[in-house]
Amino acid sequence: MTIRADLTVHPDRTYGEIDPRIYGQYIENVELDDRVIYGGVCDENGNLNEAVIATLREMRVPVIRFGGNYNDVYRWQEGIGPRDQRPVRPNYFWGKGEENNQFGTDEFLTLCERLEAQPFISINMGTGDLLEALGWLEYCNYPGKTTLTDLRKANGRPAPWNVPVWGIGNEAWGSWETCYAPPEEYARKYNMFAQYMRKLDPSIHLVAVGHTDRNWNKAVLTTFARLPEYLSVHMYGHSFIDHDGNYEQLVALPAAFEREFRNVVTDLHLYASDDVKLALDEWNVRHLVNSKLTRKSPRRAQDALFVAGVFNVMHRFAANVAIANYVTMVNGNAPIRVVDGQVMRTPLFDVFRLYQQFMTGTALVVDVAAHGYTVTPFDRVSSPHGPAEPVYVTYVDASATRRADGSIAITVINRHRDQNCLVTLQIDGQAGLRLMQGVQQTSNTVEDTTATVSDITTAVTPLSAGVLQAELPAHSITWLVLQGRDDENR
Repeated sequence: MTIRADLTVHPDRTYGEIDPRIYGQYIENVELDDRVIYGGVCDENGNLNEAVIATLREMRVPVIRFGGNYNDVYRWQEGIGPRDQRPVRPNYFWGKGEENNQFGTDEFLTLCERLEAQPFISINMGTGDLLEALGWLEYCNYPGKTTLTDLRKANGRPAPWNVPVWGIGNEAWGSWETCYAPPEEYARKYNMFAQYMRKLDPSIHLVAVGHTDRNWNKAVLTTFARLPEYLSVHMYGHSFIDHDGNYEQLVALPAAFEREFRNVVTDLHLYASDDVKLALDEWNVRHLVNSKLTRKSPRRAQDALFVAGVFNVMHRFAANVAIANYVTMVNGNAPIRVVDGQVMRTPLFDVFRLYQQFMTGTALVVDVAAHGYTVTPFDRVSSPHGPAEPVYVTYVDASATRRADGSIAITVINRHRDQNCLVTLQIDGQAGLRLMQGVQQTSNTVEDTTATVSDITTAVTPLSAGVLQAELPAHSITWLVLQGRDDENR
């Protein structure tokens, strides 16, 4: 049986410019055996893994956040200088294993430089104080001659690193955090950190702690002395792998993300300004096996549909979302895994790669006419308060962009687990466009830990001027690029 969907792209109606940093990544030293940093991006001695670097270059990572819970107990000074002189500490936050500090500030920034990715550092607002934060900023960015800049030079970096984005606090609304505080108290402390960090380097952009709890957002946004460039939100889906109905709730989770985005954007309109952008600086889908959280469960084909759906949601909020950091970049919940010394690509890898390749430029409005279903997620996507609420999601989702060369790219997701979908696509008012490329990611089952990417250009049928039709496999993601004849010579 085949389902149907009608898609209409409106090139004259836009959501805004897509910031390529929404395809960003995240690293944190979580439990040692999760191998996100050691055994992931580097070896036990802090030496970068060249095979991982080469694979991440293919993915074209635009920004990497160095942060999270761990950074609120992290002493940055212990992660610089000669490696044989760096102290070994217990992992104070996660409580499992040790931190040998072989991967520190210079190693992280070297990683970013090698990948041509923008660095984003979250300072220690929990056990650290203002002077510690200023020292980290001074070490990284200050161009003058000071004790710390001399130390940076002695450590092999003569020029400033010029880290552009700094986060002040992490999940300060959470009782598990060392920077935990009521929103007004957090905002007042943020004001102090922000004031002096901006004095030291007026060029930096700051990320303040926001939330999907709207009371928190109102309180902090009305207490900030000067608004930050970005307001952080964290969203996590949950995949209960051994539960019936998991697939249907998992691929519907982007609709729950969309609802949360809508609420936070409303808060920005009410209490801030359009100049404050959102940073979804932590997001992913957590795997639970026997109802127990695990970062070691490899990503599956169904997780790729979730990720693609979240990207499409961010496109619809292109005017508001500037940064997103998927948790994590290597191992854990990542697009790539290091297994027995070999770099393995999960089904997420090509989703990140192909969205980066195709879905840039101006986000266009797409009307989707398709059947769908209502489901209640197994858990909330972010806030720990209250039960999850039902969401409605269509089996087919789509996003479109007008790229710099004038071409139009469209991504179509068929979320149906078992049925192909006959999609009719119309580009409103663009009869001169013709298909230049079609790429599709498929898998045998939604549980597969590998996926196949193939060219489907010849499988797309032009019905009439500006109208195309294609039958898309169940649980698949398809990218199409269309171009006018006048654009081909650009």
